[in-house]
Amino acid sequence: MVFIVVLDLKMCTDPERLAAGYGITEQWLKNIATYAIDDSAVDARTPPVILVGSHLDQVSSDREEQEAMFADVLQTLHDNPTLQGIMVNHVQDAFPIANLFNSTINQDTYEVMWQRILDISHLQSRWKKPVPSRLTDLQHELVRPKHQGVIVLTYEELLHVNRNLPMPLKEDEIKDFLQNLKLNGSFHRYNVHGNSPFVILQSQWTSFLDLFFFRVKSGYITFM
Repeated sequence: MVFIVVLDLKMCTDPERLAAGYGITEQWLKNIATYAIDDSAVDARTPPVILVGSHLDQVSSDREEQEAMFADVLQTLHDNPTLQGIMVNHVQDAFPIANLFNSTINQDTYEVMWQRILDISHLQSRWKKPVPSRLTDLQHELVRPKHQGVIVLTYEELLHVNRNLPMPLKEDEIKDFLQNLKLNGSFHRYNVHGNSPFVILQSQWTSFLDLFFFRVKSGYITFM
């Protein structure tokens, strides 16, 4: 995949909200660099990421000042020790966009962005490699419970979804499906090689669940 991470620059330039603005951006970049990595990929710059700075029109009406603010935010991200490798290895380009939802004003910028996406698309680790359509069918079915607000899908629930497909996967193919989810980035999977794997449909919960399971394994949490 090519990931586009949108930064709310109004948050990142507001002294009362900048910690949250940078924190959200850091969380998404670290999630992408952790969970969408293909261990077999030769090129370390996968998956590719494009940064977009939004809400600039709510910060300043001056174009040069907007671009200077975006440059300052990018520099802050580069200076963050936990993000330096990600910014170098994954972030391929960055675009400041004022009036984000006005396609008339931003048509030229959007066309440049589309071309940039095409230019870096080969950095996807699975570029031009065939993916069985049955895998994508099951993946598309996971979007439905995700939109319904479901956070975690158990292995039994996943098997139930699969059985209702026109061409369901064989049960021994489910593990391959779960492994492929890692490279997709939209969903995260845990305990793939164990007896009870499960899927996280809402990726914003990943960091919390990582911490939860770390504490369980470390003995910090006891179930009564």
